[in-house]
Amino acid sequence: MRLHAAAFCVLLALSTPAGAVADMAGVGLPTVSSHDLPSVSEGEVEFYVDTSGFRGIQGKTAQDVYLLLRCNQITFLPWQAAGASAAGEGQQGKYAGKIAIRVRILDGAGQVVDKGEWVKQIPVEDLESTQDPNARVSDAVPFSLMPGTYDLEVVVEDLLGEKQGICRRKVDVSSFEPSSSALTLSDIAFGAEIEPSADRNDRFVHNGYRVIPNLTRSYGVGKALKCYFEVYGFAQDPSVDDDSFYLSYSVVDTN
Repeated sequence: MRLHAAAFCVLLALSTPAGAVADMAGVGLPTVSSHDLPSVSEGEVEFYVDTSGFRGIQGKTAQDVYLLLRCNQITFLPWQAAGASAAGEGQQGKYAGKIAIRVRILDGAGQVVDKGEWVKQIPVEDLESTQDPNARVSDAVPFSLMPGTYDLEVVVEDLLGEKQGICRRKVDVSSFEPSSSALTLSDIAFGAEIEPSADRNDRFVHNGYRVIPNLTRSYGVGKALKCYFEVYGFAQDPSVDDDSFYLSYSVVDTN
């Protein structure tokens, strides 16, 4: 196997052996800032926002913006009354909700450097299912940005209920250009679901893996802690057919 820019899907179990934690003793670990954690919106519609960065093209970073909201906050009407269409995401249901999503990226001077806006149709078969706390809507939008610090603004509007929420946060966009002396790792995307997929039109697919982000960062006891990251800059040796690498991980507590 010849190694170029490679992507890995890593499944970490919460029941990590004590030895794995002890191995990290004395190693300087980065502190977790508020920029590294998901943000929660303000307003009548509550949703979570998170971001992950990966190597892009021409020195830029492919910065994904993820959002998650619970269906019990959204207004659902009978299909025709909601003005829903059979086209687009999902198949026709008996009821539908509609949300508008607006995302803006601003530089330090407050100028908009990129933005996106779209309407998401949410079909359901019955209203009872929308009240389930586990009934959620996820979405993602990719941006191509130069490394730096930006302001992110996300607005979600319930089009049938005339209410909205807004989330503002700082985003530190890192550079993932490979170094001649070391490997480069992307951001870590914490996943609720990670599975193989060849759908290139799916916004959640990275290098053959469909990564549904876990925006609450909550994992049940005994459940797998799933995360996705990419590694860039492997040396290439055309004369070796079985190139390999060593990968290790540790889960540590706040101490």
